[in-house]
Amino acid sequence: MEDHTTGGSNTAVGRCSMLNVTTSGSNTAVGAETMADLTTGSGNVAIGIASGADGMVNISGSTSDRGAFGHNNITNAYVKVAWTVTSDARDKMNFESVPHGLDFVNQLEPYKFNFKKSREVEAPHGSARYGFKAQDILTLEGDNPIIIDNENEDALKYNGEALVPVLVNAIKELTKRIKDLEDK
Repeated sequence: MEDHTTGGSNTAVGRCSMLNVTTSGSNTAVGAETMADLTTGSGNVAIGIASGADGMVNISGSTSDRGAFGHNNITNAYVKVAWTVTSDARDKMNFESVPHGLDFVNQLEPYKFNFKKSREVEAPHGSARYGFKAQDILTLEGDNPIIIDNENEDALKYNGEALVPVLVNAIKELTKRIKDLEDK
């Protein structure tokens, strides 16, 4: 926090951690070069060397209320139990039906792939995986993507949890088709 002037409740542990922070507060950065480009943003958490500053997730400038755990060289993340995500209806608003279902799912193209060590180095990094190309899903989603996070167009991210309601819609559509055929 070499450039810090005002703001409080920041924690920076590691060489060049939150190096350019000037007036932000309530940030936690643990690891060398973590959130190094953050200046005025607040409420961020980044853990791991260069976390929030290496292209995977950029917590920079006035970015606020983000979490980054890890960096581009990590090949696997582990937790003993599944994440439990807040989902109480009392904490949500603006409910609408999910517009995608079976047609959307039928257009998805799953792949087996390896991540590259970097965009500049054509070498596999980590274990083989199953997944999708973010660009393909982004094309299917249109102007208001939810499954693909395109905030940083140079580092598209996939939100697999958001695909589950689409899959449920697809199953419901198939169930209705089966019932209609059985009723004939």
